[in-house]
Amino acid sequence: MMKLEIKEHDSEYWSRVSETIQQFIKDKVKEFNKNGAIIGLSGGIDSAVVAKLAVESLGSDKVKALLLPERDSNKENMNDALTLAKDLNIKDITKVNITGILKKIGTYRIFFPYSLLPKIMKRKLSVIQQRRLEKRGFEKVFLEILRGTDNIDISKIRAYLGSKVRTRMLVTYFYADLLNLLVLGTTNKSELMIGYFIKYGDAGVDIEPIANLYKTEIFDFAKFLKIPDKIINKAPSADLSPGITDESSVGMTYQSIDKILLGIEKGLTDDEISDLTDEKLEDVRYIRELTLYSKHMRELPCSPNLCCVKSNSNFS
Repeated sequence: MMKLEIKEHDSEYWSRVSETIQQFIKDKVKEFNKNGAIIGLSGGIDSAVVAKLAVESLGSDKVKALLLPERDSNKENMNDALTLAKDLNIKDITKVNITGILKKIGTYRIFFPYSLLPKIMKRKLSVIQQRRLEKRGFEKVFLEILRGTDNIDISKIRAYLGSKVRTRMLVTYFYADLLNLLVLGTTNKSELMIGYFIKYGDAGVDIEPIANLYKTEIFDFAKFLKIPDKIINKAPSADLSPGITDESSVGMTYQSIDKILLGIEKGLTDDEISDLTDEKLEDVRYIRELTLYSKHMRELPCSPNLCCVKSNSNFS
């Protein structure tokens, strides 16, 4: 059998994908009777791709860009986001610093105030954080967050990250409701399948334009869309905690993750996926666990089945 690989596509394919997503955005704005769309720009590749597609679909005058920095945000990412918005000729750009909100709810009391450190100490702390995660095991931390645990350290991480992302969502919907705009999500297929998103946070959107593209495909798509190299080449990060990237959080590269996810989608067994990807069997099992423990995050809240409860009423 052939090895499992994410296919490389030519420009003609990406052109069709671009047209399809642009039409999808346009149709949904009309269907939901909105005046346009709003997107939170992070300075990362996913939001850059969606922003470019939205502008191509609706026109720059129908797209609002929202920048939501906070105490621990990377200033360079915010600068990249602002530059991109201006390059796309988006006129309606709003920057809201959410530090005050996060202070009020206690987010910053969970961890040391990183932003107050001098640059050299920030670099050292970043290395220390990485080593601590490595010692515990990146994958164990992420898996425990998804699986649920009473471990206080894991609970603190979960609350720290979740409060930031959900606050972003709250502010985004404030402007969306105020201006009658459609909220555009930026979650890709890889993140969606393994649960690398926050329920009612970055998943709290009206539509997900790139949810059917693996992360490795997003890189190729971004090149086709002529997204700036600086954004394409930076390590993917949710920009929630200094020095922590997507791949360090999950404990694997997107290239490996996507090959395994492709095998899972095709209905292959763990052994088959391992053989066809040359990935370790334990890594395949780990990714499958992530997809299983995050299943509830991709579904509506569950409710009890009351169809079999008998009523004493005479009315049917």
